[in-house]
Amino acid sequence: MDAPDAYDLSSDQIDKLIKVAIEKGNEFSESFKAIIYYLLNIESSDDIDKLNAKLFVNLMLETINLHDEVKGRFTNVSLQDNIRLAAQQVVESYKNLDKMQE
Repeated sequence: MDAPDAYDLSSDQIDKLIKVAIEKGNEFSESFKAIIYYLLNIESSDDIDKLNAKLFVNLMLETINLHDEVKGRFTNVSLQDNIRLAAQQVVESYKNLDKMQE
């Protein structure tokens, strides 16, 4: 998988990404790792070929947002597991949405 082209991002998206990275360092790091993990496990290489920087950033930010919404419900689960559950749901939603558009 090639790295997404950073030039696909607007300056607003880059600023938002930096802000989230600074404010939520652990969540940001775990989200990055989880999104990469789930994207590498997508069966279709066509899905990976469609990946660009904007989509990757959106998946990460959605993962962090979902984690923020549900983290209080799963207090006995580690940050890593919480983020992985959120990332899995976000990536699955992306795959399902993509299939519905075909």
